[in-house]
Amino acid sequence: NGLGFATEGFDALGRARTSQTFFDPMTGAEVGKKPVNTVSVPRVDAGDETESQGPADLTRLIVASPKPSACLTRQYFRFTFGRIEDLDLDACALADVKAVVDEGQPLAQALKTLALSAAFRERSFDVE
Repeated sequence: NGLGFATEGFDALGRARTSQTFFDPMTGAEVGKKPVNTVSVPRVDAGDETESQGPADLTRLIVASPKPSACLTRQYFRFTFGRIEDLDLDACALADVKAVVDEGQPLAQALKTLALSAAFRERSFDVE
């Protein structure tokens, strides 16, 4: 669990920790502690074996990946159109929004780009 191991330095409530406490499931008594190890290979991108030393490293790897901008583009498209994207029909609108995101422009510009696209302005609805 490369993504999970990177954040082992936090407990279930988000508090920093250096060890994990183990409890007896029957009595609830503490039975031991082990140091947490946040070193992992999160495989953010397929085939990537880059080691992560913890959450800051994991964040760096995620930001360096093309996945966040593609995910934002895809999810905003789905929200806006109320449907799954068709990569053949929607490629231009998706590419335009992704380009804005990849350039680091404000999120408002990405939202505006899709709202002003022909795909959004000229939608047709099938009536059965």
